[in-house]
Amino acid sequence: RESRHRGAQQHSNRPRRRASGVAGYYNTDKFTKKSLGSNCIIIGDFENEAGFNQGLYAPRVTAAANIQANETIRYLLKDK
Repeated sequence: RESRHRGAQQHSNRPRRRASGVAGYYNTDKFTKKSLGSNCIIIGDFENEAGFNQGLYAPRVTAAANIQANETIRYLLKDK
């Protein structure tokens, strides 16, 4: 248990990219990013959630993943 905790501390400064509000088939133009601290970014519309006939659909999930990938590249190239 202690070794897992040390491992988590070791990686605590790594950038974190997350998604929220990507369910449904709504327009992706409302996707924005929010920063939580210096190394965590959440991508999504922060309005829509999963529900009946509003599951995760590939186009919105892919759009969020593309934004996450771009933010990771910017971080790696130090263009914060």
